[in-house]
Amino acid sequence: MGISIPDLALSHILSTYPRVTNVLDRQDIILECDMANGGRVEQAYKVFMDMKWKHFEPDEYTYTIMIRMCGNSGKADETLKFFQEMLSTGCAPNLIAYTTMIQALARNGMLDKLIFVFSKMVENDCRPNEFT
Repeated sequence: MGISIPDLALSHILSTYPRVTNVLDRQDIILECDMANGGRVEQAYKVFMDMKWKHFEPDEYTYTIMIRMCGNSGKADETLKFFQEMLSTGCAPNLIAYTTMIQALARNGMLDKLIFVFSKMVENDCRPNEFT
């Protein structure tokens, strides 16, 4: 009897969004976790928008997932939009969010923006690590 990744993600979602059981059922949440692992950006974007429509504010983890998915799919402009939205809502990126953004920009050859994001990371006292 093991614990699956969707079960761990479900546990995180339920602890992060205590009212989520009033909005989504267990199957919806597991589907969302599978999308994040399967790289289905369009479906994940729909879930992201649905979450916001239902008044659940995305946190740095949610934005990081969207940034990673878009970056891995070659959607650099979408990656930038999610990062800018994250900043504009007052959601402070953590080390993982910055690193994910920098990796997405590098993967998509956007070195000028990568240097800008890296400088903002350092300016905001977020120390890069070996993955950044």
